[in-house]
Amino acid sequence: GDYMTYKKLVFKDNCIDFIRLIAAMIVMFSHSFRWFGVDKPIWGLYFTDGSVGVITFNVLSGFLIFSSWERFSNSETCIKKRIKKYAISRIFRIYPALIVSCILICILDIIVRRQNLIINMKTPLKIILYCVAAFQSEPIKGGYSNGVLWTLFNEIILYCLIPIFYPLLRALKKWQFGILIFACWGVNLADHFIINIPKTKYIFEILGGGGAFPIIMYEYLIGIFIFCFMDDIIPILRNSTFLITSIILWSIYYYVYSYTGILPQFGETHNAVFGITLPWIVMGIAYKFNIRFKYDISYGIYLYHMPIIQLLIDFTQKNSSCLPIVWILVILLSSISCIFIERPFIKLKSSFQ
Repeated sequence: GDYMTYKKLVFKDNCIDFIRLIAAMIVMFSHSFRWFGVDKPIWGLYFTDGSVGVITFNVLSGFLIFSSWERFSNSETCIKKRIKKYAISRIFRIYPALIVSCILICILDIIVRRQNLIINMKTPLKIILYCVAAFQSEPIKGGYSNGVLWTLFNEIILYCLIPIFYPLLRALKKWQFGILIFACWGVNLADHFIINIPKTKYIFEILGGGGAFPIIMYEYLIGIFIFCFMDDIIPILRNSTFLITSIILWSIYYYVYSYTGILPQFGETHNAVFGITLPWIVMGIAYKFNIRFKYDISYGIYLYHMPIIQLLIDFTQKNSSCLPIVWILVILLSSISCIFIERPFIKLKSSFQ
């Protein structure tokens, strides 16, 4: 049918870049209001709720990372070459801007908060582990932090797991995949009880992101599920009637849950009802419109907004009128990062593959 070409057009004919930008802005707005001590405006609805942005990123990550591995699997018969291309692709996409953001935080710690890196961090090796390998939120104790990096840590786990479980996931039928998703969703719902089982908390911590990966894994799986069966699912999700109805119903639920206090919290980390329903709307919108950007600044917004927020708080003492300045500075820094750091390294990766 008309939709059989979607697998060849995963990175075209969609507005995934636009959705990533909106998700990054949502996270930035959420943290801005929270750290400046300002109540989220009701007019913002879910556009100022960080969990909405995180869920959006998670489903897109599952969808795109799985498709990336499949692309290399189809183009390379040699497993070593396949892993090499996949790893280089991920490393060149994530690490350059991440390392720069960590260096920026260290510079701010030295100049603004006058932290002594050697005293606090003990060794340069620990700085590297904190900033690059472990993705800790506070590379310097008492200094600036980048608390959003827990989500990046979970994404790195996903990078590593997809090549291992790709054959299994690809072999699943729709109903089997559905059972898997709901089983993982159940981990979110029952997390409060599971975490109290002896030694379970320790296992969760090892799995990364403060134990968050098992809790949010079902969101990644929904993205993977949609990719695996996209020829059947995308036409349904992008249908105008389905999309409009879903958005209206979801918005009503969100309003009642967030602004009335009538509905209880389901699950851990963020509302599990959001996590199981929002991904389908996100992917429907993604393939309903075709909006492409030459420059994708969403990753920069994700990386740089927290240090900028904390910097402005130091200088303005939580003057909420400075919020627009925060957003302008973040967008400016993210644009510079995209043009001079991210894009050059993305182009350079082909030389190493």
